[in-house]
Amino acid sequence: MTLKRKAIRSSILIFGKTLFQRGASFVSKIILARLLVPADFGLVAIASLVVNGIGLFRDIGINSALIYKKEDESATADTSFLIIWVVSIFLYLIAFMLAPFVADFFGEEVVVDIIRISALTFLLYAVGFVPMTLLEKRIKFRRYVAVELISTVVGISTMLYMAFVGFGVWSLIYGGLIGGSAGAVAVWFLTSWRPRWVFDKKIAKELIGYGKFMLGVTLAIFLIQNIDNAVIGKVIGMSMLGIYTMAYSICNLPANTVMQTINQVLFPTYSRIQDDIPKLRRGYLKVFNLVSLLVFPISSGIFILAPEFVTIVLSEKWIPAIPAIQILCFFGLFRSLAGTTGEVFKALGKPDIPFKAYSAQFLIILLLIYPFTLQFGIVGASVVVTSSILLIMLWLLFRVCKALEIKFSSLSAISVVHLLSSLVMVLIVYLIKTSLGMTLLSLVTSVLVGAIVYVSTVYVLTRGRAVSDAMEVVSALRGVRS
Repeated sequence: MTLKRKAIRSSILIFGKTLFQRGASFVSKIILARLLVPADFGLVAIASLVVNGIGLFRDIGINSALIYKKEDESATADTSFLIIWVVSIFLYLIAFMLAPFVADFFGEEVVVDIIRISALTFLLYAVGFVPMTLLEKRIKFRRYVAVELISTVVGISTMLYMAFVGFGVWSLIYGGLIGGSAGAVAVWFLTSWRPRWVFDKKIAKELIGYGKFMLGVTLAIFLIQNIDNAVIGKVIGMSMLGIYTMAYSICNLPANTVMQTINQVLFPTYSRIQDDIPKLRRGYLKVFNLVSLLVFPISSGIFILAPEFVTIVLSEKWIPAIPAIQILCFFGLFRSLAGTTGEVFKALGKPDIPFKAYSAQFLIILLLIYPFTLQFGIVGASVVVTSSILLIMLWLLFRVCKALEIKFSSLSAISVVHLLSSLVMVLIVYLIKTSLGMTLLSLVTSVLVGAIVYVSTVYVLTRGRAVSDAMEVVSALRGVRS
């Protein structure tokens, strides 16, 4: 099987998996939003801030390094396995000891137990890290997808059951933990790799040397995504934090769904052609076109239908989230377009570029988030994070154009087509919901008609190129064995 066919097939597998995961997560979040109160989501957001923050160091960039490194795969995997276990145990102890101080800072004693139990995911991560990374590196995504689907189904089922029987905030904690346990067990049944308990100092040094910039990027992105939560939780309380995190998760659907799907396949694929700039350039332009095609209508739809969705689907207790959603939907759009560049820089051995970009974004947010939140609440926080990612997106796109010898106008032309199509869609959706009022029928009709209008407009503006691109994918899949 050629690399191109393997990449296309893997992309479809990952897309299907991600679509299922995001869809299931989205539906479960709606159900949980009705069963639980905003403060429950706020408590989980605070615990996640601590656990995810400490968890940034759990692979110290080794995931990307293990995929990037072509030689000594077996020895590299063995060394990585031992490093990850030592780091994971150390991080769990840090989280355990830090929990009481976090609880005192936010004035929520229950946070102690939430953090200590949630931090057990560090150990589960160590169990499955190397076999999962090797499946990703070898582009064996059928097994990779199977593991993640098992984890998702078990985790969400547990959350919903526990929420129905009255476990409250603990349904969110135990659901994630049990789902992670199921995935950690499953991966060992679906991979043939087994550790030899060998540690190579030279390889460890190489892994950490490459991974340090990826760790820096991860750290910067984490701080960007969580400093707003810390400020909101401290300044205006757990309920408003819960409302903000709900708005943020909805608006991150484009970035989380589309880019997670594509990036999981892109990095190992790009890494194999890292020395062929023309191939990388052609590949990147196709990826940028695909991402732009998908995220413009999703973000636009979120913007225009936010009032109906929140009021009808989530319930009236979430109405304060509407203005934040309508601002943060642009954050999701800009983040998705910026996200197309990261895998290129990693494959070219230049992970320092995203690190510099996201470090700058963090500094912008750090300077502005407190005064804007204090003055304007979650709307002010939404404006700050959205404005910062816009600036970083433009800089990253300029840099990737320079690295791949692409004219910036080429990316602009791609985006303009999808922007115009989205504006036509928004106009039609506005007319529909104005005519039908704020009803479930209006919401469903708007989504269906909006999708048809967008696809039709893109077809006309591109003279059917979108259809030919789809047929190219279908042709590439013909004859590919399972």
